[in-house]
Amino acid sequence: MSFNNISRVAIIFANFKGNLGDFAILDGMLHSINHLHKKCLVDVYPNPDLTVDDVKLSAFMSKAKPFEIKKISVPKIKFLNLISFLGLFGLRSIAFEYYINYLSKKFDASYFSNYEAIYIVGGDQWSATTLGIRMFSIIQSISKINNRLFAFPFSANPKILKKNAYINFKKYLEKINGPLKVRDGISLRVIEKLNIPANLSADIAYSLYSDHAKINKTSDNIHKKNLVLICVTRPKHLIINEVRELTSLIISKNFDVALLSTCFSEDQLSYDLVASQLGIKIINPLTWQDLVTEVGKAKLVITNRLHCLILGSFTETALIPITSRAKIKAYVEDSLSPIYFERINDINSVHLEHILKCEGEIVLSIKKYLNKCLALENSSSTK
Repeated sequence: MSFNNISRVAIIFANFKGNLGDFAILDGMLHSINHLHKKCLVDVYPNPDLTVDDVKLSAFMSKAKPFEIKKISVPKIKFLNLISFLGLFGLRSIAFEYYINYLSKKFDASYFSNYEAIYIVGGDQWSATTLGIRMFSIIQSISKINNRLFAFPFSANPKILKKNAYINFKKYLEKINGPLKVRDGISLRVIEKLNIPANLSADIAYSLYSDHAKINKTSDNIHKKNLVLICVTRPKHLIINEVRELTSLIISKNFDVALLSTCFSEDQLSYDLVASQLGIKIINPLTWQDLVTEVGKAKLVITNRLHCLILGSFTETALIPITSRAKIKAYVEDSLSPIYFERINDINSVHLEHILKCEGEIVLSIKKYLNKCLALENSSSTK
């Protein structure tokens, strides 16, 4: 299908709010789509419920494959707390279905009828939240006039099998051409429990490693030996005490410490509080390539950010996962990470000494999992 005899492909639900991991996902998608759909133009539709970081978007577009940003008009989601209220009485599915059907009828999907393919960006919207309701309502509307819907590897939180019990996710996910591709083992089990065909793949950001990652091979070994980065997303009322203890511990071992952000719009409030009280530096990379460079300068990175782990694996830096988020639990399970912690403040002096002693083993483990993901991603992209 084409517009004015020019074939076009759409990407929907792109996240432009400044999350470097989401920009890396989009970058990988653009490269893959340019390979799969030669001579096609690409239209990218941002998630209508998220803000836009214009500075980071501009920086991303200056390096990425060409695409055109398009916007869609969507009705507001009203009375969303009704879903939580009805959930108390086991009626969550009724509210969920009502909102999806209502929004689907209100959405004009006609513009999507001629796309050669429509690719869905995964992420937090794969749930029964505001983002999930929006995504599934638009998928339902588009699928009625264009069944060429596809998704790149995504995560599915196990909570969708519990918190959102009896919601028919199968009905919505089956509108996407399968088999679906998921990026971790936990997600695979979730999708299989929904009786939907699925394959284990890897996050599309791994595809950036061989051809597109610009790794800074800095010769400044002083930075490499002395810097520890903390990259965590936490509420500001929790992060200050947790990071204070860890920072004091790191400094006591004669290391420099800094906060690293992969999404400053999410991190700013908590990071500013920590930085002002503890007097430590905030590193806010502009692009995912800059993130790789900053991680490469450090001896150690402690993080609960998935794409800090993924993009950080492009370097020779030891990465310590904090499994306070479902995506990191899945990463630890799949990667067989030799050292990880449930919480930031679980790390004590003995642990830190052990981490430093095992630095080489940690890096080798990361490289082993990187190679596994590269093989999975390559196998998936050739099918």
